[in-house]
Amino acid sequence: MSSTDGSTDLKSYHQSTVASIALIGVASLFIAFLVSVALGLGAVRTIVVSAETASMEIQFSGNAEYWDFGSVVVCEPLAKIDRSKRRGTEICDPRRYAQKREIVNLNWRDGSHIVVSSTAEGSFEILLKNLSEYKSGTILHFPRSEWSALGALSFSGFAHLGKVALTGETKLLMSGTYDIREKPFLANATETIKNGNFRPGEEVGLFHGDGEKQSRTRVYGYVLPSLHDSKMFQVSLVSEPGPSTIFVSYLGGEDRIEIAPNWIDRSIASPMILAISILVPVFLAIAQLVLTATSGLRPLRLTAMLRSFRRSVGRLKHR
Repeated sequence: MSSTDGSTDLKSYHQSTVASIALIGVASLFIAFLVSVALGLGAVRTIVVSAETASMEIQFSGNAEYWDFGSVVVCEPLAKIDRSKRRGTEICDPRRYAQKREIVNLNWRDGSHIVVSSTAEGSFEILLKNLSEYKSGTILHFPRSEWSALGALSFSGFAHLGKVALTGETKLLMSGTYDIREKPFLANATETIKNGNFRPGEEVGLFHGDGEKQSRTRVYGYVLPSLHDSKMFQVSLVSEPGPSTIFVSYLGGEDRIEIAPNWIDRSIASPMILAISILVPVFLAIAQLVLTATSGLRPLRLTAMLRSFRRSVGRLKHR
């Protein structure tokens, strides 16, 4: 009878051990998943930038964008500076440009490079760098009334906002915000992991990778006149999905500042991490209670098991 009880207790002990190991395994999987989410493994990242700036550099990429300007003042650079003329009151400096007005409609090709900027008078200018239709350095000039009538000018490509606030620089970014959003692995909802503001005089760009392998991030965006400051224009950018990072240059900084989320940001901002961190301890507590209750139905009779073990050893000695 004692041998039977010992065997039953030993079987119960093995079952409890297997259940405990399974419980530890499940808990480890939960913890591993929690760590992977906190580290952003498998997450899809998007960066959203909104800014008020006086300048932005754009290199178009991908599908061509069509900008219909209508009648525009065109400042075409002269082959040689004419120092015999005075600046005067013309829109284009007659010493450097030939001024004309013409209908301008442009299809931005892959690789087209421009700089858009606003003037102190509130006008809008586009510097053309490598278009076949115009000489490099040609400027398109829009008075504010004409610019406002154009509405939003959308684009896809690579963008750079503002200039570092060196002495005499006027093409500055004055304000802006950013949101870094991620869709965690195996999740459908996108979460805002990190956000913040840009300071006046900072130069902003979006990149992915690091070190020598660093490259610019493609963005989708639009430009339109600012509603708050006539000397600025408004920019909105959304990066393509990928491991993008914001880089900020500023006066006095030897290196650019890198803005990217870390595991602390995700742990604070992610509802998924919060939910898992609450559910795992609850699951473990319930599982432990169930395991304890199940084991309590068949209590481990360690004393009887030891007696049976001693008797078995004694019989082996007498043989």
